[in-house]
Amino acid sequence: MSASSVRFTDAVRDVSGGNLKIPQSEYQAVGSLPVVDQGKDFVAGFTDDENYSFRSEKLPVVVFGDHTRAVKYVDFPFAMGADGVKVLKPTEECDAKFLYHYLRQVRIPNAGYSRHYKFLKELRLPLPPLAEQRHIAAILDKADALRAKRREAIAKLDQLLQSVFLDMFGDPVTNPKGWPNPTVGSCCEKVTVGIVVRPASYYVDVGVPAIRSLNIGVNRIIADDFVYFSERDNNGPLKKTVLRTGDVVAVRSGQPGKAAVVPPELDGANAIDVLITRTDDSLLLPEFLAYFLNSAAGKKLVLKEQRGQVQKHLNVKQLSEAEIPLPPLDEQKRFLAFARCVGDLEKRLTAGSTHFEALFSGIQSRAFAGTL
Repeated sequence: MSASSVRFTDAVRDVSGGNLKIPQSEYQAVGSLPVVDQGKDFVAGFTDDENYSFRSEKLPVVVFGDHTRAVKYVDFPFAMGADGVKVLKPTEECDAKFLYHYLRQVRIPNAGYSRHYKFLKELRLPLPPLAEQRHIAAILDKADALRAKRREAIAKLDQLLQSVFLDMFGDPVTNPKGWPNPTVGSCCEKVTVGIVVRPASYYVDVGVPAIRSLNIGVNRIIADDFVYFSERDNNGPLKKTVLRTGDVVAVRSGQPGKAAVVPPELDGANAIDVLITRTDDSLLLPEFLAYFLNSAAGKKLVLKEQRGQVQKHLNVKQLSEAEIPLPPLDEQKRFLAFARCVGDLEKRLTAGSTHFEALFSGIQSRAFAGTL
């Protein structure tokens, strides 16, 4: 690729002006016209009002989130979201898909919820001949499609587990197989909550990790951004919430009920403002409880609807009193054996994805450095 470059503003125009922008309050779940805004979802909603149709320029265009730095390639009729949307149209010397891939990899400073388009205007855009731009964009498109397929495969494994769970045990709400319906509390040694009073006053730089809501994924602990307590405090004033291998931790607010089992490497850790459940393993396996809490039907049972809306907060009383269809221990173990096989496959796919992401990043860098 040629080393020549041009000022961003000489190759790209902001064509957002002159179009009606639809406020988020008017988004619909379905409609004839997709809404593209600055959020992470490619399509944020829909509208049937054709007055909101983007009309300034011929498609395709690139949509840039002025607050979020999100970048989207749009080649279909759409409506603009009202807040922070910049619609960019390259000149005839610049391919729109090339511009899209360039903006996805370029380093743009993070100014929080401030405006970011000002940083784009300071860029110099590498601009090889148009045919070469399209060749680079096609290579990156193919690599991106492979990334998407791998992500889709991982997502389908989660769907497979949910399907097998329902096939083996039936819908927990209707309980078609007639399993006993004890309360969660009656199947557990304890149901409690992590530290809620001034946990930050105990933080230290290095020590015993503490699990917060952001560390709880669906059936897995996310070992990022732990905070830490000292060994002395963990074994002293904070000892009531010390975790053991096999404890189930669940989110209280935001995404209530999302749950994971504490792995052996976090035995002795602590917990902050999350629910802690220690099951009676002769009745209820912790992994089974976690899968139940993460299932859509399980959430309906635990987060009981009031006035047509699911509760956005889960407390100890609710979880303790929630009924759980309880199959025999052998059936629970049979499902978990299958779940472990799926989990092993997911780990391999995830590890492969990490490697592939690094390769894709390398391809991007070479493409725009002229060494592809």
